[in-house]
Amino acid sequence: MRVKFWGTRGSIPSPGRRTLRYGGNTLCVEVRTACGQLVILDCGTGLRELGYALMSEPEPVAATILISHTHWDHTQGFAFFAPAARQENQFTIYAASSVDKGVLEIFSQQMDYLNFPVSLEERPASMVFREVGEETFSLDGVQIATQYMNHTVLTLGYRLGVGGVSVVYATDHEPFSPTLYRSGATRPGQP
Repeated sequence: MRVKFWGTRGSIPSPGRRTLRYGGNTLCVEVRTACGQLVILDCGTGLRELGYALMSEPEPVAATILISHTHWDHTQGFAFFAPAARQENQFTIYAASSVDKGVLEIFSQQMDYLNFPVSLEERPASMVFREVGEETFSLDGVQIATQYMNHTVLTLGYRLGVGGVSVVYATDHEPFSPTLYRSGATRPGQP
């Protein structure tokens, strides 16, 4: 697998001389398997630059997008993702559902007319939104395992494995409080 970081920052983009080494965009990671499958981890502002790179390729874009969670620094680049404006491109977007909203609703609200001039529904690319929990599944030979992380919203870490090689993507994870366990509270993903 080949991994390229298009964004590594949290919370807000921070362009400038002090961020040249690692970049100033928020989270977005490109993973390419040996057979050319494209997996995108998170849609922070780095997704805009990745989108431009993908548009320069001769073939239509087909990608799996894995969202760790729906805070803005992990999703705000999607509105500026040029490949979503091309009908021949296809995306399957996976994320944990929130307590009261599905991932499609969250993306649609982010791009409604109060927030952005082009709605999600006006994007001609084929987009399928899927909600996942803590589970293991396979996508065209890539084994994906998800793990709930401890954060302020439902957050997933991802392990991608193919051909004996693995990549783990785990962001925005805070230590669990021992007090919570002693009080009998449950961990994310437990009944």
